[in-house]
Formats: sequence, structure tokens, C-alpha cells
Amino acid sequence: MSTALKVLQLQLRSYDLLLSDLGLPEIDGWKLTTESRGNIPNIALTSDGSERYRNTAWLLGFQMFLSRPPEPAQLVAAIIKLIGKPLPS
Repeated sequence: MSTALKVLQLQLRSYDLLLSDLGLPEIDGWKLTTESRGNIPNIALTSDGSERYRNTAWLLGFQMFLSRPPEPAQLVAAIIKLIGKPLPS
């Protein structure tokens, strides 16, 4: 069973953030976010940074969208912005 499917089974209750690659096998980031029903802050990762793709991500409930691979500082800033607290060092 994929990690994404395991996360869905846990109903995302024990996580602060969903960082989801839109091109995952078995269950992609689109489906994972739709299934989470917006109950958890989420960031979409994808290699397709087009405006069309970005708009689709917003419509489906993603709160942030980063092109892959993100710069580490960009990823950390996005996480902090969504969860509202600094990451542990």
C-alpha cells in the first residue's frame, strides 16, 4: 500500500501539513487533496508550473503551489506560512 493511501486511511488527523506531489503513482496529489477535503493545510508540488495547472490546484483546494524541485528556503517559508509556526531545528 502506498504512503498516500495510508495517509488517507489515517484521515490526516495527526499531521500539520500535507506536502503533495501532483504526479504520485497510485493516488496522486490531486486525489489526495480532494480526499482530505481541505481539512489540513496543503502544498502542491509539480514540475508543471503553468498558470493553468496552478489555477486547477487552487480550485481543487491547494493553498500553495511550488514548482519542483523547490529551493529549500522557499519550501521552508511556505511551510511556516501555512502552519503558522517555525519548524523545529
